[in-house]
Parts: sequence; structure tokens; C-alpha cells
Amino acid sequence: MGFDTGQGKSKNHMSSRIRLVITGAAALSFLVSVVPAFSTVIHVPGDQLSIQAGVDAAASGDTVLVAAGTYFEIIEMKGGVSLRSETGLADCVTIDGDGWALGGVVQFTDLSGSPLLEGFTITNGGHHGLEIYRTNAVIRNCLITENRTNTYG
Repeated sequence: MGFDTGQGKSKNHMSSRIRLVITGAAALSFLVSVVPAFSTVIHVPGDQLSIQAGVDAAASGDTVLVAAGTYFEIIEMKGGVSLRSETGLADCVTIDGDGWALGGVVQFTDLSGSPLLEGFTITNGGHHGLEIYRTNAVIRNCLITENRTNTYG
């Protein structure tokens, strides 16, 4: 009959504790890598008065959601930002360049993160409706109409 000092039990208990800590750390690491960072929805004109102010306030992964109406402005997009009309349909929101846009009414220039433009009518650009240069922009459900250009088609 042997004498039990509890050391065997302690080693097994310690080994279980180490496995639990390693398993917990691995699970936390997995969650951090799988769960996306929080994104923000910026409402125009609720949170910001203009579409450009909404885009300027946005970070990559954020959405700028625009209420129905006509907005007279030129938009310079940011990388990774989604710009959407509240219905996602082109007849909901019009961005009107008021005939004086030197570039496009909506401009995507040297951006990363595939910015999105969805559900707008783009009109009255003095140079052109959209300007997309060295950017993987995604354009969905948009109507680009009545814009002028004397170069680049």
C-alpha cells in the first residue's frame, strides 16, 4: 500500500489548467480574427447635413445612408466606405453636380478597400458623372444620366 502525497493529482490538475488556459487563449484569438470590427452607420441628413460630410466622418467599413431627396454637391469617396441610398434604388436619391464639377459628380481616386456606391441617380456633372481612377469601386443600382464631357467619353 503506497502513501499518496497528492503530487500525482496536482500534476494532472496543473496539466488540465494549462490546457484550459491554452484552449481559452486559442478560442479568444479565433474570435478576434473572425468577428468583424464594429462599423458605424452615418445618416444623412440626420447625423451629418451633407453627403460629403457623412463620407468625411466615415472610416473604412462604415456606411453612409442617405435619405431620399436631391443633394447638390460633389462627392469625393473614401476607401472602404459604403455610400447607400435609404432604399438602395436609383430613384430615391439624386446627387446633382449642378453643372460645375471639374471631375466627376462622384469621384473615386486612388482608394483601397473597394468603396461602394448603391442606389443613386448621378446627374448634371460638368465634366462627367463618375470618375473612377485606380480604385476597385463597386457601383450598384445607379443611374448616371445627363452629364457632359468633352474628353474621355
